[in-house]
Amino acid sequence: MRNMLFVVPAAAGLAFMGTAHAADAPIYEVVPDAVVYQEMASSWDGFYAGIHGGYATGNFNSTVVGGIDPPFDAEGYLFGGQVGYDIQNGNFVFGVVADASFTTIDGTVCICMLGQHSAEVDWLATVRGRVGYAMGSFLPYITGGAAFAGITTSLVGVSDEAVHTGWTAGGGVEYALGNGLTLGAEYLYVDLGEERYTYGVTMIDTELELHIARANLNYRFNY
Repeated sequence: MRNMLFVVPAAAGLAFMGTAHAADAPIYEVVPDAVVYQEMASSWDGFYAGIHGGYATGNFNSTVVGGIDPPFDAEGYLFGGQVGYDIQNGNFVFGVVADASFTTIDGTVCICMLGQHSAEVDWLATVRGRVGYAMGSFLPYITGGAAFAGITTSLVGVSDEAVHTGWTAGGGVEYALGNGLTLGAEYLYVDLGEERYTYGVTMIDTELELHIARANLNYRFNY
């Protein structure tokens, strides 16, 4: 009986110690890892094609063979299409693009003793390289290459035409709209080389400089 009286208090003491130890046990709180949002980088690799439209201003620089030098303003709209291909390496994007535009660019000047001289750009085309730096959905870039234009001129009713070759340089930015579509804005400076136009016995050497601002809408096949 005395043994039983000893066992009961001992068991109670052990139970109390276990409860006290459990009360003192550290409590661990599981905190989930923080979720960091990162914008998915867009891939600019591959072929694309699209349309463009814009406005141009500049100067026809004409020299009548014999010494008269009458420059005159050029301005008008242009619209057309382009195709290109880009390769992305890290954030850098390298590519080539070719475009062609129909234009309403023209200008007129009155040459003393010869009459009215006018010029009109029938079409304009460029073949350019591009280097850009991709920032997610944005692609700013610089560009440069060769430029070509078909120009028709006239002097008092007599006309002549020629194809000019020159160079172009500029820059722009593209923004990915989604579903393969990108929207862009671009500036180009175009310097078209001199060509000689003949009107009977009168010859006029003409070159053209243009500042072009235009918008582009492209579809990227691998976007």
